[in-house]
Amino acid sequence: MRTRVLLAIAAALILVVGMTAIASNMGFKISIPLTAGYTNFVSLPYYNNFANANELYSDIAGCTEVSRWDNATALWDSYIGARGTGFTLNEAEALTVKVSGTIDWICVGSHDPTYGLTLTTGYTNFVSVPYHTTCANANELYTEIANCTEVSRWDNGTALWDSYIGARGTGFTLTPGEGLTVKVAATNTWTPSHY
Repeated sequence: MRTRVLLAIAAALILVVGMTAIASNMGFKISIPLTAGYTNFVSLPYYNNFANANELYSDIAGCTEVSRWDNATALWDSYIGARGTGFTLNEAEALTVKVSGTIDWICVGSHDPTYGLTLTTGYTNFVSVPYHTTCANANELYTEIANCTEVSRWDNGTALWDSYIGARGTGFTLTPGEGLTVKVAATNTWTPSHY
């Protein structure tokens, strides 16, 4: 009898803990392929262990450059492992990474479900799409973002931008860990949908 009571209590605790876990923020461990000789557009989890370019550079084996697009100066802000910490990493901002040898980089972090990313008109906004987005392709992301005029990804295979401008079809498939660019007709705040 005592064993049955203990089992019932244990089962009830498992259910309570399980229900609590469903409501919690999800953590991620993702393998992002980085190809030597190319500019790799990377999407970091919104919460991650990297405060600045130097910390990210140091975590990626064979990294030769970490860069971000700076809309204020209309220039790339690049860190190549020199002195200092480099630029501060901003939540939800896509980055580019160059490596000396092709690797699969393991990135760990989690999402910030309340974060709203300001998308500015007149600029190319480099964005990190959550790994657990509900959007499967460029059309779904285009539709989700208010006043969107373009969603693009860099295609290393063709060395061209693959852009979706709301025309027919679904556009390219979204790949977890890949950074994208977004253009909008009016400045607005986008809070990404996710599972």
